[in-house]
Amino acid sequence: MWRRLRSRFLALAACVTLAVAPPPLDARSAPTSPNGQQGEFPVGEVVERVVSHSDSTQTYALYLPSKYRTDREWPVLYAMDPRGRALVPLSRFREAAERFGYIVLSSYNTASDTAPGPNRIALEAMLGDTETRLSADFRRLYLAGFSGTARASWSFAYQLVGHVAGVIGCGAGLPHGAFLDLSVAQYGTPFAFYGAVGTTDFNYDEMWRLGGRLENLGFPHRIEYFEGPHTWPSEEILHRALAWMELQAMRVGLRPTDRVLIDSLFASRMEQAETAEKAGDPLRAFLDYEESTRLFTGLQDVSVARDRAARLRRSREVRAALAAHDRSVDRHFEYLRELEEFMQEVRFVEEPPDLEKSLDRLRIRELQREAGKTDDRYESLSAVRRLESAWVQLSFYQPRDYMRNGEPARALALLEVAEVIRPNEPFVCYSRAQALAQLGRSEDAVEALECAAGATRLSGDRLSSDPRLAPLRDHPAFRAFVDRLDEISG
Repeated sequence: MWRRLRSRFLALAACVTLAVAPPPLDARSAPTSPNGQQGEFPVGEVVERVVSHSDSTQTYALYLPSKYRTDREWPVLYAMDPRGRALVPLSRFREAAERFGYIVLSSYNTASDTAPGPNRIALEAMLGDTETRLSADFRRLYLAGFSGTARASWSFAYQLVGHVAGVIGCGAGLPHGAFLDLSVAQYGTPFAFYGAVGTTDFNYDEMWRLGGRLENLGFPHRIEYFEGPHTWPSEEILHRALAWMELQAMRVGLRPTDRVLIDSLFASRMEQAETAEKAGDPLRAFLDYEESTRLFTGLQDVSVARDRAARLRRSREVRAALAAHDRSVDRHFEYLRELEEFMQEVRFVEEPPDLEKSLDRLRIRELQREAGKTDDRYESLSAVRRLESAWVQLSFYQPRDYMRNGEPARALALLEVAEVIRPNEPFVCYSRAQALAQLGRSEDAVEALECAAGATRLSGDRLSSDPRLAPLRDHPAFRAFVDRLDEISG
């Protein structure tokens, strides 16, 4: 079955990826009957590290639900953490996987902010092991990612069309440069999407717009917004994500209808909406009632949810909240354009701007004041997200590129702005130390390392072997700092 799809992977991937599509995922013949080996892995407990049979360089954590057996096929969830922390998503999916009967494989080799290669290799290895070592339903594969691996999940899902039934994307939307409208027009909606994003996540506004686009396209989806930053959502939210996927599977005939489960999930969703309404959050209540109506139509009597959603939509509070929210989203994207213009200016001017000019140009002080407002929640959260968008570019992406290109002065200019946005962040301090060392500012570099050591595990070996800190190696203050670290760790 996999082999027959090989020729279609590239064309499908081109719809949701950059102009150059990656090669197809490894083509294997999907099993037509259960072939997992009973007893190879324990059930009902996490197997922390499994070496892949199909690629010994790849490892993953595994969970089999306690009711797992090999005389039937089971849905499979592949979790891809952007830093290869396999146990982080697995621990948050575990309870739901147990309840709904999912096999979970979570890779130690996935990564974000890199070329797609590592994620592709990791997924291929897990797919290979799923075929040869587990009893899987190859019509019901699910991909879960966070940040960059959430984006990659869209590409992989289109390449595995007919096998991936759903994508759970946290903290990010489509791959950069994606053409979702075209993909839906050509290939329909072959899988369902459940998104989750924090209210202070720098990708929140992107996810809000994605929800509107998916709604217009009739793409089966739900996006849940939770209080918090750029992170994997809670166990509770991921439990709701798998529950939602169960309902989608019933709707399209991938699993039998379960009346008890439907009634339970509908009651839970209605309780969630009622709680939001009682707590004075009519917008969230409206979105929950509207989602309950859409999700359970045809499976449950949704008249109460539909009527409450219609009532709230007409209310002054919800209309005002939607308008304020949309304005805040527009402001966010306007600021992203300003940020891009600033970064272009830094790239091409002879000398990078000084700190005060950069702070003024990016309105950092103004945004910090807006973020502290207590009388306008949407404006405050919007300001926090704009600051976060600036911070992630100025603390990581742009300095990383400048340091690679041998331009430490430009890297340092941006890192100093990041330091004002979020003072004493250890990895920013360490990056500043590297740039300062390259610029010959040894005393300042050692001071920055003192900041980095305050909350990170630095070792003398790491500092002594870092090529960007090489100019410091003979400096007395640096040697004393390294010796102090060695004493602490020794």
